[in-house]
Formats: sequence, C-alpha cells, structure tokens
Amino acid sequence: MPYGLHIITFPSKGHLFRGEIQNYHKSIPSLNRMLKDGMSNKEKELIRVIAHLRKRQFGRLIWKINVVPYWEAEISDINFDALAQHYGLATHLMDLTNDFKAALFFATCKYVPETDSYRPLTQGVDKSEDAQFGYIFHTPDWTIDFLNGGGTEWSFKHLYNTDPVNAACAERRFFLQSGDVDGLAFQIGYQPLQRCDHQSAYVYPMRNGRSLQSNWRFEKMRFRQSVEISQQVYQMMDEGKKIFPNEGVTELHDYIERIKHSVTFSMDELHEVYEDDGVKKALFPTFDTLKTALIGYATSDGMISIQNKPIEYDVPQKLLDTVNSHYDGKICWKRSVV
Repeated sequence: MPYGLHIITFPSKGHLFRGEIQNYHKSIPSLNRMLKDGMSNKEKELIRVIAHLRKRQFGRLIWKINVVPYWEAEISDINFDALAQHYGLATHLMDLTNDFKAALFFATCKYVPETDSYRPLTQGVDKSEDAQFGYIFHTPDWTIDFLNGGGTEWSFKHLYNTDPVNAACAERRFFLQSGDVDGLAFQIGYQPLQRCDHQSAYVYPMRNGRSLQSNWRFEKMRFRQSVEISQQVYQMMDEGKKIFPNEGVTELHDYIERIKHSVTFSMDELHEVYEDDGVKKALFPTFDTLKTALIGYATSDGMISIQNKPIEYDVPQKLLDTVNSHYDGKICWKRSVV
C-alpha cells in the first residue's frame, strides 16, 4: 500500500458499495464540505492542517489503549487516517465497503450522533422528497480497488516507476489525503480497533474528486424507504452489532468529541503534520510560515493556539481498564461473519 508496508487484508468480494439513507445531492467527504467557495488556497490548507492536527491528537488518545502500540510493534502498520475517518473526524476520505449488507445497513438505518450509533426507522419515512428513497452506490472493484487492478495505469506509472518520465515518483511518499491517490480505493484491512474490519471497509480519497453522483465509475441504485425494511435490516445485522462491535471505544466518546473541536495543539504535533501529512510546501515553504498563519486563525470552535508542551487527554485508569478489557488477551482480528 502507498501508506504502509505491512497490512493484513481480508478477501475481496469483487464489488464496492456505499449506502446512504436518503438522496444527498453531493456526496463528498466531511473535510471537503468544510472548504467553501471563495476561500483562498492558503485558508483551505489551514483547515486541512487543523484536521490533521486533530487526527494526530486522536492517534495519541487511542495509543493509550494497550492493543494499539502492541499492534504496530508486532502485527502490522496502523492506518490512522482511516481510523480517524471511521471514528468521526473530518477527512478527505469517503467510506466504501465490499459487503453489500453493510452498505444496506447504512442505507436503511439512521445515525444518532449523541451515541455514535445507528437506529432503525421507527415512525415512518420523512415526507420530504429526498428522504423517500435510500441509495446504494456500486462499482466493480477492478475500476478503483488498488489491490484488484483498479487504477493500474496510475499505479504502475507512479508507484512502480515503469514510466521513465515519472522516475522521480519512486522517491516520493504518497499521502492518502494529499490528492496524490484520489480515485483509488484502499482496503483498510484489519486494524487494532475492530470497527473497520467489521464493516469490510475501504477508504476512497476524494480531496480533488467529484461527488459520487457525478462519478461515472459508480452506478446509483435506489429503493423506496420503509420502516419494515429498516427494521428487517437492523435485525439481520444483529441490531447493528455486526457493523459496530462492542469494542470499548465508545467509552471514549466524550474525549473523541473534544478532539473533533480542539483548537489547542502542541508544537510537536504541528511539526509532525508539516513533515508527514503532505502540507503543500508551495503555500507554506517553511514551518514558521505555517505556524505564523495558524496561530490566531479563527474557527467556529475558537482561535487556534500552539503551545510547547504536549496536549494530554487524561483518561482515568478505570476507564482505560474497561476499554482494554475488550482487547487484552483476545484475538481482536477474528471477525464475526456478516
């Protein structure tokens, strides 16, 4: 993979899907939605930097869970971009799955942000026109799946250096959210936290990509919503447990919510983002130019500040013990069959 040498993958099923509970006129990643028309390129890059800083804090939070450092040391690389996406942080990534029933679950059940969970429809379908139908986006995996031939021409030219014109690419590092790999779908595989593999999850980078509605690689299927269908799918997926396993991370919900709105970051975190997250050096040629532009930048969550000491999220040991009880001594990559 462009973002890691050691990834444990699950079997391909030949197709990729995305389920949406209603008609969204423009299906794009959460971070894309934060970038508004009229913003300068520098301001857009600052918003991306803030998202990456929050991703870094999220990574430090989950590093407190015993299985996470153990996984990276003994099992495989960790895809922090994908984990951040799956636990609600803003990214340039779109969720896909190679399991049709997982997509159907998301197309028929409603998200409850307060509990980071899904519930079936219970009181009839909203009468608005957009809510009358659920949607499934579908594409054969050979069109976009990096592991199964998708983007082969791009992959060989840029990653495998078969094109002498692009020889310099052999020395480049590719970042999932930089736009370098837009249009390719990457299997997340098994990760230390279980949500991704239970959802047979892929990420589809779309920093510069068109919405799924205007992407010719996807066919768009719709079905009429009903309480009966929603309830049936919800029960089929064991009330969501086959999609959202009881993995303990929900115990950290309040901490993750704080990180989603964080405006105070450490100097070390900013250095990491500048060096390792594909910041556009043409816009911010030095670290100091980025730091100067970022300090005092006004967001809806407050003014950005950078401090020298690390940002700590002090999780009580009793709470960590509860989270760790879901992992310690267990084979955490053993999936339930969907």
